[in-house]
Amino acid sequence: MSWKKISDTIDSVIDKIGSFMVLVTIVCTSINIFSRWIIGRSLGQLDEISLIAFVWTVYVGVGLLYNRNEHISMDFVINKLPYTARVIVTIIDLLIELVLSVVVSYLAIKLMSRSFIRTTNVTHVPYAYLQAAVAIGFILLSLSLISRGIRIIRALSKKQDPFEEEKEKEGG
Repeated sequence: MSWKKISDTIDSVIDKIGSFMVLVTIVCTSINIFSRWIIGRSLGQLDEISLIAFVWTVYVGVGLLYNRNEHISMDFVINKLPYTARVIVTIIDLLIELVLSVVVSYLAIKLMSRSFIRTTNVTHVPYAYLQAAVAIGFILLSLSLISRGIRIIRALSKKQDPFEEEKEKEGG
Protein backbone atom coordinates (compact mmCIF):
# COMPACT_ATOMS: atom_id res chain seq x y z
CA MET A 1 0.00 0.00 0.00
CA SER A 2 1.45 3.37 -1.00
CA TRP A 3 1.84 6.38 1.31
CA LYS A 4 -0.64 8.31 -0.86
CA LYS A 5 -3.32 5.65 -0.37
CA ILE A 6 -2.68 5.51 3.40
CA SER A 7 -2.75 9.31 3.59
CA ASP A 8 -6.01 9.46 1.62
CA THR A 9 -7.58 6.83 3.90
CA ILE A 10 -6.53 8.75 7.03
CA ASP A 11 -7.85 11.99 5.50
CA SER A 12 -11.17 10.30 4.73
CA VAL A 13 -11.55 9.01 8.31
CA ILE A 14 -10.62 12.40 9.77
CA ASP A 15 -13.02 14.11 7.38
CA LYS A 16 -15.86 11.87 8.57
CA ILE A 17 -14.98 12.41 12.26
CA GLY A 18 -14.76 16.17 11.72
CA SER A 19 -18.04 16.29 9.81
CA PHE A 20 -19.78 14.29 12.52
CA MET A 21 -18.39 16.58 15.24
CA VAL A 22 -19.53 19.69 13.34
CA LEU A 23 -22.98 18.13 13.07
CA VAL A 24 -23.02 17.37 16.82
CA THR A 25 -21.94 20.97 17.57
CA ILE A 26 -24.67 22.42 15.35
CA VAL A 27 -27.41 20.13 16.70
CA CYS A 28 -26.50 20.70 20.37
CA THR A 29 -26.21 24.45 19.89
CA SER A 30 -29.50 24.63 17.98
CA ILE A 31 -31.34 22.63 20.64
CA ASN A 32 -29.86 24.88 23.33
CA ILE A 33 -30.98 28.04 21.50
CA PHE A 34 -34.45 26.55 21.09
CA SER A 35 -34.59 25.58 24.80
CA ARG A 36 -33.65 29.14 25.79
CA TRP A 37 -36.66 30.43 23.86
CA ILE A 38 -39.08 27.78 25.13
CA ILE A 39 -38.04 27.14 28.77
CA GLY A 40 -35.91 30.20 29.32
CA ARG A 41 -32.67 28.38 30.13
CA SER A 42 -29.99 26.43 28.36
CA LEU A 43 -29.03 22.85 29.11
CA GLY A 44 -25.55 22.49 30.59
CA GLN A 45 -25.11 19.00 29.18
CA LEU A 46 -25.58 20.26 25.63
CA ASP A 47 -23.17 23.14 26.25
CA GLU A 48 -20.45 20.69 27.31
CA ILE A 49 -21.16 18.24 24.50
CA SER A 50 -21.04 20.99 21.89
CA LEU A 51 -17.78 22.31 23.39
CA ILE A 52 -16.18 18.84 23.28
CA ALA A 53 -17.35 18.29 19.70
CA PHE A 54 -16.07 21.72 18.66
CA VAL A 55 -12.65 21.06 20.23
CA TRP A 56 -12.43 17.77 18.34
CA THR A 57 -13.45 19.48 15.09
CA VAL A 58 -10.80 22.16 15.40
CA TYR A 59 -7.83 20.12 16.56
CA VAL A 60 -8.36 16.99 14.50
CA GLY A 61 -8.90 19.19 11.45
CA VAL A 62 -5.49 20.89 11.83
CA GLY A 63 -3.52 18.05 10.24
CA LEU A 64 -6.15 17.44 7.60
CA LEU A 65 -6.18 21.06 6.44
CA TYR A 66 -2.39 21.21 6.38
CA ASN A 67 -2.20 17.97 4.41
CA ARG A 68 -4.67 19.34 1.85
CA ASN A 69 -2.92 22.72 1.79
CA GLU A 70 -6.21 24.37 2.82
CA HIS A 71 -4.96 26.12 5.94
CA ILE A 72 -4.79 29.89 6.10
CA SER A 73 -1.34 31.20 5.41
CA MET A 74 0.16 34.50 4.45
CA ASP A 75 2.96 33.33 2.20
CA PHE A 76 3.00 36.22 -0.27
CA VAL A 77 6.49 37.26 0.93
CA ILE A 78 7.87 33.73 0.58
CA ASN A 79 6.36 33.42 -2.90
CA LYS A 80 8.25 36.56 -3.99
CA LEU A 81 11.64 35.14 -2.93
CA PRO A 82 14.07 33.70 -5.46
CA TYR A 83 13.79 29.91 -5.87
CA THR A 84 16.80 28.95 -3.71
CA ALA A 85 15.84 31.30 -0.89
CA ARG A 86 12.27 30.03 -1.04
CA VAL A 87 13.44 26.42 -0.70
CA ILE A 88 15.67 27.30 2.28
CA VAL A 89 12.95 29.32 4.05
CA THR A 90 10.40 26.57 3.39
CA ILE A 91 12.67 23.88 4.87
CA ILE A 92 13.48 26.01 7.94
CA ASP A 93 9.78 26.77 8.40
CA LEU A 94 8.93 23.09 8.05
CA LEU A 95 11.51 22.11 10.67
CA ILE A 96 10.28 24.75 13.14
CA GLU A 97 6.66 23.67 12.62
CA LEU A 98 7.63 20.01 13.06
CA VAL A 99 9.52 20.65 16.30
CA LEU A 100 6.64 22.70 17.70
CA SER A 101 3.98 20.17 16.70
CA VAL A 102 5.99 17.30 18.23
CA VAL A 103 6.41 19.29 21.47
CA VAL A 104 2.68 20.10 21.59
CA SER A 105 1.85 16.43 20.87
CA TYR A 106 4.13 15.30 23.70
CA LEU A 107 2.71 17.84 26.16
CA ALA A 108 -0.88 17.01 25.17
CA ILE A 109 -0.25 13.29 25.71
CA LYS A 110 1.39 14.02 29.04
CA LEU A 111 -1.52 16.24 30.10
CA MET A 112 -4.03 13.69 28.82
CA SER A 113 -2.49 10.91 30.90
CA ARG A 114 -3.02 13.01 34.02
CA SER A 115 -6.56 14.11 33.19
CA PHE A 116 -8.60 10.92 33.46
CA ILE A 117 -9.60 11.66 37.06
CA ARG A 118 -10.65 15.27 36.36
CA THR A 119 -14.09 15.50 34.76
CA THR A 120 -16.30 18.20 33.32
CA ASN A 121 -18.82 19.75 35.71
CA VAL A 122 -22.11 18.63 34.20
CA THR A 123 -21.61 15.52 32.04
CA HIS A 124 -18.61 14.22 34.03
CA VAL A 125 -16.65 13.42 30.87
CA PRO A 126 -12.94 13.07 31.70
CA TYR A 127 -10.89 16.02 30.45
CA ALA A 128 -8.55 13.46 28.93
CA TYR A 129 -10.98 13.16 26.01
CA LEU A 130 -10.58 16.86 25.28
CA GLN A 131 -6.78 16.63 25.45
CA ALA A 132 -6.91 13.55 23.21
CA ALA A 133 -8.22 15.77 20.41
CA VAL A 134 -5.22 18.08 20.78
CA ALA A 135 -2.78 15.14 20.86
CA ILE A 136 -4.33 13.43 17.84
CA GLY A 137 -4.55 16.68 15.90
CA PHE A 138 -0.91 17.57 16.44
CA ILE A 139 0.29 14.01 15.82
CA LEU A 140 -1.54 14.11 12.48
CA LEU A 141 -0.03 17.53 11.79
CA SER A 142 3.43 16.10 12.56
CA LEU A 143 2.83 13.25 10.11
CA SER A 144 1.68 15.73 7.46
CA LEU A 145 4.81 17.85 8.03
CA ILE A 146 7.05 14.78 7.75
CA SER A 147 5.25 13.76 4.56
CA ARG A 148 5.71 17.23 3.08
CA GLY A 149 9.39 17.23 4.06
CA ILE A 150 9.89 13.87 2.33
CA ARG A 151 8.15 15.16 -0.82
CA ILE A 152 10.38 18.25 -0.86
CA ILE A 153 13.56 16.21 -0.37
CA ARG A 154 12.54 13.72 -3.09
CA ALA A 155 11.75 16.52 -5.53
CA LEU A 156 15.07 18.27 -4.81
CA SER A 157 17.02 15.01 -5.21
CA LYS A 158 15.37 14.50 -8.62
CA LYS A 159 16.09 18.14 -9.50
CA GLN A 160 12.38 18.89 -9.72
CA ASP A 161 10.45 21.88 -8.42
CA PRO A 162 9.22 20.95 -4.90
CA PHE A 163 6.49 23.60 -5.17
CA GLU A 164 4.96 22.17 -8.37
CA GLU A 165 2.40 20.12 -6.41
CA GLU A 166 1.29 23.21 -4.45
CA LYS A 167 0.91 25.20 -7.68
CA GLU A 168 -1.30 22.45 -9.12
CA LYS A 169 -3.48 22.39 -5.98
CA GLU A 170 -3.90 26.17 -6.17
CA GLY A 171 -4.85 25.91 -9.82
CA GLY A 172 -2.01 28.02 -11.11
